[in-house]
Amino acid sequence: MAVLSNLITKSFNLEDKMQIIERKFDILIARASDISTELEIEEQQLGKKRRREVDQWLRYVKVKKFEIVSLGEEVKTTRLLLPNMQLRNRIGRIFDEIEELEQQGRFPKGLVLNDVRNTRLPLLTPKLMDHMLEGNIKTVMKWLQDDKVCRIGIYGMGGVGKTTLIMHIHNRLLEGKIFFRDVCWVTITQSSTNELQNKIAKAVGLDLPNDENWRRRAAALSNMLSRIRKTLLILDDMWNHFPLDEVGVPVAGSGCKIVITTRSLDVCRRMECQKILKIEPLSERDAWKLFSGNLGNYQDLPDRLIEVAKSIVKECGGLPLAIRTMARSMNGVLYVSEWKNALQELKRPIRGQDDMKNEVFPILQFSYSRLNDFKLQKCFLNCLLYPEDTKIHRDELINLWIVEGLLEETESREEQFHEGHTILNKLENSCLLEAKNYNEKTGVKMHDLIRDMAINITKVSPRFMVNPGAELIELPHEKLWPEDLEKVSFFHNRIIEIPQEMSPRCPNLSTLFLQYNPLERISDPFFKQMKALKILNVSHTNIKKLPDSVSDLENLSALILQGCWNLSCVPSLTRLHKLRELDMRHTRIKEAPEGFDVLSNLRCLDLSEIKDLRMPLCKILPKFSRLQKLRLSLAIMGKDITNLRYLERLECWLVFNMNEWKKFIEIRHHWKINCYKFFLRGTRWGCNDRYDQLLNNFCNGSKRVLLVSKSIFDGRNDLKFPKNIQFLGINQCDFQVKGLIDAFPYFHNATELKVCEINKCEGIEYIWSPPPASSVITPPFTFSHFKKIHIRSCSNIKKLFPLALIQQKLLPNLLEIELVNCPHMTEIIALNEGQGSTRDYEDALLTLPHLKSITLINMPNLESICRGLLQCNSLVKVNKENCPMLNMIPISLPVICDSSEGTLRQVAGLSMQWWASLDKDYPKVVTEIRRLLNKRKLL
Repeated sequence: MAVLSNLITKSFNLEDKMQIIERKFDILIARASDISTELEIEEQQLGKKRRREVDQWLRYVKVKKFEIVSLGEEVKTTRLLLPNMQLRNRIGRIFDEIEELEQQGRFPKGLVLNDVRNTRLPLLTPKLMDHMLEGNIKTVMKWLQDDKVCRIGIYGMGGVGKTTLIMHIHNRLLEGKIFFRDVCWVTITQSSTNELQNKIAKAVGLDLPNDENWRRRAAALSNMLSRIRKTLLILDDMWNHFPLDEVGVPVAGSGCKIVITTRSLDVCRRMECQKILKIEPLSERDAWKLFSGNLGNYQDLPDRLIEVAKSIVKECGGLPLAIRTMARSMNGVLYVSEWKNALQELKRPIRGQDDMKNEVFPILQFSYSRLNDFKLQKCFLNCLLYPEDTKIHRDELINLWIVEGLLEETESREEQFHEGHTILNKLENSCLLEAKNYNEKTGVKMHDLIRDMAINITKVSPRFMVNPGAELIELPHEKLWPEDLEKVSFFHNRIIEIPQEMSPRCPNLSTLFLQYNPLERISDPFFKQMKALKILNVSHTNIKKLPDSVSDLENLSALILQGCWNLSCVPSLTRLHKLRELDMRHTRIKEAPEGFDVLSNLRCLDLSEIKDLRMPLCKILPKFSRLQKLRLSLAIMGKDITNLRYLERLECWLVFNMNEWKKFIEIRHHWKINCYKFFLRGTRWGCNDRYDQLLNNFCNGSKRVLLVSKSIFDGRNDLKFPKNIQFLGINQCDFQVKGLIDAFPYFHNATELKVCEINKCEGIEYIWSPPPASSVITPPFTFSHFKKIHIRSCSNIKKLFPLALIQQKLLPNLLEIELVNCPHMTEIIALNEGQGSTRDYEDALLTLPHLKSITLINMPNLESICRGLLQCNSLVKVNKENCPMLNMIPISLPVICDSSEGTLRQVAGLSMQWWASLDKDYPKVVTEIRRLLNKRKLL
């Protein structure tokens, strides 16, 4: 009886224990509820994330709740039965676990931690309004997916939309989460190495050691980033390049990629970007879409305002920043007068619209300031001297910098042009100038808003007055000419005269542009107070006489009179000792101005296209010892320039006899002339022979020409060529040796030769004769530039090229073959003795990959071009006239049958008999060939 009582007592103790457990667990549940509420509040803060231990603890509490309820039910059903020792043990275990959960639920480190990835919110971006932006986004996204691309550069002028583009890409990457584990945005601008390291570390949520040694910080940052795989760093608005390893950004092989935005192509290149994208201004259609999309009341605009609005958009030059600025400023404006006034303000040389001045110009001017080079800034501002929207020829602009003294003084003008082109490239790469090609010349152009920004600069310092292309009919009153003016341009206006009393006080004025005006008269006192003037350009005006005050401009460096058709008188030049450039092309000046022969500092002289010029050039030219460029319309004797040691460009014919030529070619300083026309007249030249017409016929647009006429070549002449010769003309010469190279042993040195013309030459039988088959015909670079061969009226020539020359592919750039009146020529590409078997020749496949034209006229004995198969995949023209023996042109059939644009388009002189003879060689395909040629109207 006592034992049963004891068991019943223990059973009741289990119930008490269970009640204690339930009370303790109720407190734990309340704690869990409070923690859940706190978590909801904390997680609403940006960059906060619940700790994993808190999340795990809440799950344990939830599971334990179900276990306690189940255990309580089990205790109630077994209280009248013998107690279960296993149940007692479970109750004890759960009691211990609840106490442990109470201890764990205190969380001394807090409920949440900082998680930088939770700060990655989509950036607020303008809506996509143009297909160009969408296309650029797709391009960059494609590059980002390429595992081989780890550096991407995006550049363009300020306000063109670089940041907008990369913001859209940032948001798409966040939405997709398919390329990168993390996308981090860092705005660079101007940052030191330490600042840059801190910005990148903060962006990726890393704690960088507070160490002053940047190398140790770089090592720590690199180690941290290497452990974070598939990370994209967006470095926005970068002005200067930096070595990634010095900062601590691992790229190659780390899974980390970078995208930079900058205004400079040079930064992209120095950052070794593998893909580079330039953001161009918007097209007119996209610009209008952007403007109308940002104009809140666009639907309310009456039709009469639409055209005005489109004109306003056009003035913004496709710059998104300017377009949005103008759209915001015109939002809600419905009065026609206000729209027209806004348009008028935009058309002024300085945009009068306040929003443009305050929001757009500072961004554009920052690009100018960041050049950090006074020389580059001055060179850039010189572009203002030319009319708006004008494409400025690069050489013209560089020449202006040279005579102004902006470029380094060197003995070589070519070196100065190299420096000038480097500066222009820097300005283009900084998006301050745009590259433009026109009339086969390279030029630059200023964006309209860049130009307005530059004019804004020159209203303060340096001080300019620029009104090119402004339709002015008179100059501003002299009171409007500030004394601190440095440069003035009235290029391309309608100014007819400068009043007699006008004499602006401009002691610092260095450059004055008056060209392209119908200017007839300049008052004498006009230049009196311009003593610092360096450049005076009055070209293409109607001026008849320059005022005498020009004689007092002792600092004048360039006097440009080109195209002044009525100018016949130039005042004394005696005091103009600093004059470096004198251009009197297309004037009526016949006699040398007074003091002309004392201009010892002249670097450039242009006396071309002057009718009846009567200057004693043979006496004057030797005095211009520093001359670098000489341009004349008439021919002069070579001996007249032997003292011109610095001459680099010669745009006239220099005439030599054989003895004079041998002396001239041995003087080493003449080898640096990079533009010339040398005429070597032979011993058979009579005193009554005229050569002016002959000279005009031989040039072919080449810069470096040698014409040899009426000479006898017997292999002992030892005639040397300039190494950089481009055009060789041989006219009416007698060859007492069979080959051209036999007559000219120095021919192999002419590695830049492009064109060779041989006319009316006797004795010559072939051009090149190869050495034995075991050796290379000639050094492979000898004919690497060779493009055209023209042979006319050479009665003894029998063949043109040896087979070995074609087989060894030593004519890779040959474009044109022209053979006229060569009665003894039987084969163009011929097999020379000792050069292989006829069978091998007939089976050979020969290639002239760039040959475009073959002309064969009056060749009565010509039997074939070659006996092998000639593959000319670039051939577009074949002309055959009076070549009765030529029954086959062995051109590779795909050239004829191919329908692409690059294949044969013109066939002349191929008779029905010729086609009949072709049947013998190509019976299966001749019908198809004729059908195709008929279809393409080549027959």
